[in-house]
Amino acid sequence: MKDTQDISIYEKVSTALSLDFLDLDSTDHLFTSKVFIIGVTLARAGLALHIQFSTRRAGKNIAWTYSNRLNPGTLVALTPKRNAFLSKCVVAVVACRLLESVEKDPPEVDLFLASPEDIEVDPQQEWIMVEARAGYFEANRHTLTALQKLSKESFPLNEQICSLEEDIDAPGYINTAPSMDFSPLSEVSGLDVTNKYDILERWPSQPMGKLDASQWSALNRMLTKKLAIIQGPPGTGKTFTSLAALRMMLSNKGPKDPPIIIAAQTNHALDQLIKHISVFEKNYVRLGGRTSDPEIRKHTPYEIRQNQGLLTIEGGLMAPMRKKQNKLAAELEKVLKPLAPSNSNKPLAVSLFLEHGLLSQEQVDSLKEAAHKWQRSNTPANADPLAAWLSDCVKEFDSEYAGDFGFIDDDIDLEYEQLKEIEVEHGRYEDDWSSFKTRYYPLSGGLCSSNTAKVSRATVENLLKEKDFYKIHKRYRGAVYGYLREQLMVILGENVQRLAQTYKKCASNFQIGRFERDYCILQEAKIIGMTTTGLSKYRGLVSSLKPRVILIEEAAEVLEAPVAVACLPSLQHLILVGDHQQLKGQCADYELCGHPFYLDVSMFERLMINKMPYAMLQEQRRMVPEIRELVAPIYGNLLHDHPSVGDHPFVPGMGDKRSFFFDHTAHESNDSLLSKVNDFEASMVVNLLAYLVMNKVPASSITVLTFYNGQRKLIMRKKAQNPNVAKPYVNIVTVDSYQGEENDIVILSLVRSNDHRGIGFLAQDNRVCVALSRAKYGLYIFGNARCVSKHSEFWYAVTNVMSEKKEDPRIGPALPLYCTRHNQETLIETLKDWNTIGDGCDKPCGTNLPCGHPCPRKCHGSEHDWVSCKQRCREIRECCNTFCICVCSPPHTHDCFCGMGKDNKTQIFDGGSDWDDVDGEEDDRDEKVGPIPRTRAPTRASASASVSASTAEDTARCAEGVRQWQAFARGGGVLDDYRRAGLDASGKRPQKDAIPVEQNVVAPVQGTLIDFDDDADDADDGQVEVLGAGEDALAERGIFARDSDGQVEAMSEVQDTPPTLDNDLINFEEDDDGYQAEGVSQPIMRLPSMRLPSMLVEVSLTSRVEEVAASPFGGDLIELS
Repeated sequence: MKDTQDISIYEKVSTALSLDFLDLDSTDHLFTSKVFIIGVTLARAGLALHIQFSTRRAGKNIAWTYSNRLNPGTLVALTPKRNAFLSKCVVAVVACRLLESVEKDPPEVDLFLASPEDIEVDPQQEWIMVEARAGYFEANRHTLTALQKLSKESFPLNEQICSLEEDIDAPGYINTAPSMDFSPLSEVSGLDVTNKYDILERWPSQPMGKLDASQWSALNRMLTKKLAIIQGPPGTGKTFTSLAALRMMLSNKGPKDPPIIIAAQTNHALDQLIKHISVFEKNYVRLGGRTSDPEIRKHTPYEIRQNQGLLTIEGGLMAPMRKKQNKLAAELEKVLKPLAPSNSNKPLAVSLFLEHGLLSQEQVDSLKEAAHKWQRSNTPANADPLAAWLSDCVKEFDSEYAGDFGFIDDDIDLEYEQLKEIEVEHGRYEDDWSSFKTRYYPLSGGLCSSNTAKVSRATVENLLKEKDFYKIHKRYRGAVYGYLREQLMVILGENVQRLAQTYKKCASNFQIGRFERDYCILQEAKIIGMTTTGLSKYRGLVSSLKPRVILIEEAAEVLEAPVAVACLPSLQHLILVGDHQQLKGQCADYELCGHPFYLDVSMFERLMINKMPYAMLQEQRRMVPEIRELVAPIYGNLLHDHPSVGDHPFVPGMGDKRSFFFDHTAHESNDSLLSKVNDFEASMVVNLLAYLVMNKVPASSITVLTFYNGQRKLIMRKKAQNPNVAKPYVNIVTVDSYQGEENDIVILSLVRSNDHRGIGFLAQDNRVCVALSRAKYGLYIFGNARCVSKHSEFWYAVTNVMSEKKEDPRIGPALPLYCTRHNQETLIETLKDWNTIGDGCDKPCGTNLPCGHPCPRKCHGSEHDWVSCKQRCREIRECCNTFCICVCSPPHTHDCFCGMGKDNKTQIFDGGSDWDDVDGEEDDRDEKVGPIPRTRAPTRASASASVSASTAEDTARCAEGVRQWQAFARGGGVLDDYRRAGLDASGKRPQKDAIPVEQNVVAPVQGTLIDFDDDADDADDGQVEVLGAGEDALAERGIFARDSDGQVEAMSEVQDTPPTLDNDLINFEEDDDGYQAEGVSQPIMRLPSMRLPSMLVEVSLTSRVEEVAASPFGGDLIELS
């Protein structure tokens, strides 16, 4: 009888079935509904069931490319829907997750069942699947299996690892031959080091090969102790010291000595180590998983086999096992043939039921006789008699799968390397699915009863006693067929189970055959690299090589069990390199962390805590002193600076602040996945990131770190929305994935900011140590100093260190930025403050551009290559001794239209195309300076008549002139804000309210259209000599430009010479007194006839400008009152 807890679970699941599993998912597991078996896959490793499932419950489309859902090796549990884990639970592991399969609708994956006895093949059976989200079963499975084997073997380092004997001897092979040649170290230092030393009797007193004193001492322990523990704080050269030891061991290795095994926790860390090794040793093999490095990939067993043509070995197990597997595959195909998709629209053959004892011969005969007697004319003579009996009592089975319509995409986790790490390591022994998968047999649901009415099992069993099947009422026939089919599925499943068990044994032997083949490759290698998971997974293969030396990098991150199983019977020398003060190993079940199990404690940390002898590296070459001081609470006075760290530069734009803690009180929150986020912090981080990039800091030199994945995603989204930093790639990662890495500048987001809820990960000193020790010369922290200091002694010490200099604190509520150009410090307290500085400070730039004019922008750290000068050139033209009035940018010539040179050019007014000839003369300005997006034409009455005539002809040919003139007139239409334009509710403005030119003429663009304050001679003479900033914007749009001599005595060609106008719109030379613009020329009279906006009114030729309110700007064009 089930206990109360089991019943409650059953009731919970059963109830949830009717509610589509509401509230069943958790951080530990996810439920998947509508799971159906749709095929059987024969793979090298065994028989797998190919399933399809619904993702509708996810509430969103899953981005399978980046998702870690159903990774290979993930543990799942299945139960028939009608059972709901009441009495049946089938345990399985995801065998493969092809992208092309999971992106189908519905998605598909392959599963290896833990026990072949659980295999079922009924495609109509609906299942529920639960996916384990906590931990990763595949890695643990190999370790647990290896521990079982280890329990039956002798443990080589029992005295040190178990009994904690502090007296550690030298490795056996060193005792036999203690003399070592130190010349390999000369390849590092460039010095001639050729002496041999008996390292057990006389270790050289002076360091060699660029090793410092602490590294030299560590090398001594690594070579002379069979258990060598090396602690390497941040930046002290753990890998450099390991490489020195490997150089020494390889150089003194005999030709028949077994390979040296190196291992690391992650594929990324392992590949980094191998890349360093490949510099001095090419004969290495990278075992297990996929590597992203193409050069290292050439050294995997698969690639080596392909290059050498070593596909099988004579006398091995591979060939006979493959032959046996092929035979079993043929038998399986025969068993599954009735369920093939080709038979989906017809009932199972009556002979199958007879063959397996589900129907008697009498019952079959009754079906055949009746079918023959009552055979319909449209039924083939060879049709199965069961089909005639069933007629329309059955229908084709449909899983009624509902697709993911209307759901948003899943969050894409761009930390791809971290997501794929476990999947890569689990990859089949071959690196691709094509070698994993040998045959695939699709299955079809076939037919099911078309009668939805329930018929009891007892009723069906009673009906099956009838010898004449045609006496069974038609309404029960579908149920009878369904029952018979269900019983046949059980029998077929049992046959598949039997074949699967035999096939699994063949697969195991086949794997041994592959190990035999790979042994031939591995025994020739000098170094073999693999992850610590690989040490467990390939333990049998590695053990066959009888290795004597194993070196494990970042050993403090590796839990005890994987290191224990690496202690093979042949092991004589174990080297553990790491730092337990940094990241620790991850235990998936928090209940097993700490007292009394301590499964989160690595072997490295346990040995250190128990005061086993070790060597510590003490000279760091990464951090500038003021950053190194932050980890002093952990390492005390044992960590020293190498002189080279003083050579690091200062961070551009940050003055002398190499580190700063921006202290704020903006509260944290949770994202949709309950990860902690802090929106204010994320925005500040992205703004600082953009500021540094604009100050010419390479994006590759900056890393953004945070303790929470939700914050990482938020920062990435905000970065993508910031135009100043959206494009360059910046490494934005979590602290846990950045162990062993470094960068010039690190921006750290702490996230946690609350009143009472604690600080989570930030309370773990080892994580904080990693975060604070990744930067070389720039570390900028964003967080709530009071909050983190209240909950952590380490953070309390850090904030004290950063605030100890009262005159120059490195912590505060305002982030100090420094502009070296103006020698000014700017304090950033709020997000709005970033808008005031750009990438420099709030002062004008002031730097002279190549044209000689000052840069018009605010202070900025970037170059001026992309800054366009909008001022007039003002160079003196040689031809007529007048000013060039072209805008400086883009590049231009100083040609004018005085008629004294050949460069009498104009541009047809089509929005800025090519230069056209004037008077038939050719010009190459198209090639030299390109098209100029504004018109340059003769407009003064004193200009050459021939040039004016040719210009008039030129522009008269251009129909676009009318359109551009209308565009000029419509300019005022963009001023919807009547208040700014000074208009009343009717859209008109009384003459008495006209705005003087000196203040601002209402223009269709931002800026002053005409501005006396910035005129050419600064004389207060009332002349309209220089146009304001608004004109520049109009000029860029090709609808406004200055007169040829810089005066505004005549407007530009646009106004001068549209096809229907041949005089100036306003011309000083034709006014009443020859001075003020008091008169208007004839074109004003003709404006209404050009179908321009109705607000343009007809005025007389004698009207004074001060009295005209007819301009296209909704007010006076020029008002001198």
